[in-house]
Amino acid sequence: MGKKYFIGIDSGTQSTRVIIFDEQGKQICKGVGKHPPLIHDQLNWAEHGEYDAWYGLCEATRSALDQFQGERKDIVAIGLASQRGTVMAVDREGHPLQRPISWMDARMAMEMSPMPEDCDPWYKFCRFYSKANWCKVHRPEVFEAAYKWLTIGGYLGYRLCGVYKDTISNQTGAWPVDRENWCLEKEDWPYECVGIRRDQMAEMVFPGELLGKVTTDGAKLTGFPEGCPVYACMGDKQCEALGAGVIHPGQSYITLGTSVQLSLVGDKMLSSPNRNFLTYLCYQPKIYQYEASLVKGYWLVSWFREQLAKDLEGGAKAIDTNVEALLDMEAQKVPAGSAGLITVPDWQGPRNRANAKGVMLGFDERHGRAHMFRSLVEGISMALKVTTDVMCDEIGTPITSLRIGGGGSRSQVAMQSTADIFNIPTVRVHTSETCSLGAAICAAVGSGAYSGFQEAVDRMVGDNITDIFQPDPENHQLYEGLMDKVYRKIYPMMSPVFDELLALTKDHK
Repeated sequence: MGKKYFIGIDSGTQSTRVIIFDEQGKQICKGVGKHPPLIHDQLNWAEHGEYDAWYGLCEATRSALDQFQGERKDIVAIGLASQRGTVMAVDREGHPLQRPISWMDARMAMEMSPMPEDCDPWYKFCRFYSKANWCKVHRPEVFEAAYKWLTIGGYLGYRLCGVYKDTISNQTGAWPVDRENWCLEKEDWPYECVGIRRDQMAEMVFPGELLGKVTTDGAKLTGFPEGCPVYACMGDKQCEALGAGVIHPGQSYITLGTSVQLSLVGDKMLSSPNRNFLTYLCYQPKIYQYEASLVKGYWLVSWFREQLAKDLEGGAKAIDTNVEALLDMEAQKVPAGSAGLITVPDWQGPRNRANAKGVMLGFDERHGRAHMFRSLVEGISMALKVTTDVMCDEIGTPITSLRIGGGGSRSQVAMQSTADIFNIPTVRVHTSETCSLGAAICAAVGSGAYSGFQEAVDRMVGDNITDIFQPDPENHQLYEGLMDKVYRKIYPMMSPVFDELLALTKDHK
């Protein structure tokens, strides 16, 4: 065999990306399958169409392979990563029984019988937000007919390989996982908490372990080579950090995607009593990823573009760019702090203050669209910094380095304002496709191309640096003042108002 190639699948919320990498982590070609917009039948609901993720994968794969000029026999392995927390039920033939309920969905499930007093508080959270529990109450026909409950990754793995296997590192928050011992819980009550039976679970494997091989049908529909091995990865956010080379304690990674997370790697299982951060299983046993997050992060940029910047499409096309880039150019002309315009980006409130709403505060005659856009970008970084400060205090681990990737990392305003707000040199990684690269790394390790994750990261990620943004002391001082004296005060002051707002409008769609 000559060259070796590894495929990384990133099945996200808005699209699926299928990217072919070589042994050095160089991107050879990429295919993208866009998903239809999420379906919001009711307030706080968010669902995918039944087959959106599968159709997106097929489209992305065919596009990538159409561009591929190497020998398909040299494609050694496939890594499958997917969005976390999106859950669906299937029947005995593997057909969806419902629309997959998105991780962004905020509907509340039933309260079940009392739980053991000494149980992990995590399960109180899981019980309350369980999609299976919600179906048990509101869609009993789905609940009764369910043969398997799957994540999106588990479903795609079944369509590709014909087996019900999934990665244990995509399960925290969805299924009853013993996070200390990296296995499914052995007692019955955790299964009752999330509303499923043991036999409705997929078989769980570690990242880098075999999920299965592409079947004849899977090959026919996607174009993947028949028999090509498919390896387990992690959830998409853990893959993103891995693809950015963040594998040691103190290293951190911000992904500016649909959601925005700051991830820190550590070797202890930690839980936040107030859910200020969440802990996920990472690339190998006893390695964990702590995350501070905004559910609707750079999704807000898409929202802003669609709602307030449609008229820029012609101008963007004329200079061979896109609307987001043009908005960023405009925002670079606005001073740090957006001339006193502050945005709290709670278009969907965090779990510990679900009543929160988005706020833009401080409008006057100086402000136009560019100020609003810059304020939105700054507000995302401010929100992340506030949450990160709490997380770092609780886990006792300071940030020693900061890398940024995801689509939002292309924004100069986002990169510089993040460096200024966090007051730490901020590195833009060499590829925005860190999730797919992380998935390809898992595939490379699983195939035996590398001895372990450290070697694979050294070879496929390397220094991973393109640009370094140094914090501006004056801007940092300004942002510190804005956060301490204004930003942190907005929610406590507005919380009763948000409650009244919800009470007055909840029945008016």
